[in-house]
Amino acid sequence: EKTEPYFTAIPAAERNRVRYLVSDMYRPYITYVDKYFPNAISVVDSFHVVKHINRQIQLYMSALARRIRNLDLERHYERELSSHRKIKFIPSREYILVKHYQWIILMNQSELNYSDPPLFRPRLGFYADIHKLEYMLFQIDPNLREFRQLKEKYIHFNNSYGNSPKKARPLLRQLIQEYRSSGFKLFRDIADTLDYHFESIN
Repeated sequence: EKTEPYFTAIPAAERNRVRYLVSDMYRPYITYVDKYFPNAISVVDSFHVVKHINRQIQLYMSALARRIRNLDLERHYERELSSHRKIKFIPSREYILVKHYQWIILMNQSELNYSDPPLFRPRLGFYADIHKLEYMLFQIDPNLREFRQLKEKYIHFNNSYGNSPKKARPLLRQLIQEYRSSGFKLFRDIADTLDYHFESIN
């Protein structure tokens, strides 16, 4: 009811000249092609595809952080019971890494500067470079390494074939199949999303 008056106010001749409608994966936006722009092609912005993949990884890491925190609290209460006194709660290094250094997994790997010298990380209380932080995250949950690799495959696909739809089409199918056969529900769900929006992404 908000957008219809706006789009219908645009003369039909002008709307018929629109060739592409770029949006995120919100279904009502994609249907604007059928409703208002009959000669246009719906295009899902690659930024939003990467954002969707990262969002799923972030949800996984947030759940992982909660599990670690619950274990930290259990250990903390056990220490208090055994010592018969209140003890200041200090979250574990694993919790701090997963909670506050998610960006290492979520950033495009090409944007991580591995040559930077070690910096003091106040939350952790020691110096660490990207290599060390990355290694520690992978030690906590090896799945994170595979998630990042799978995410990077989409980024590589998009950077390499974003301007070549004919070449991209079979490779996107291949990538969707790889996500489905990865063994991770997270990426099977992402594969379903990519498949659902296949025409708009390609």
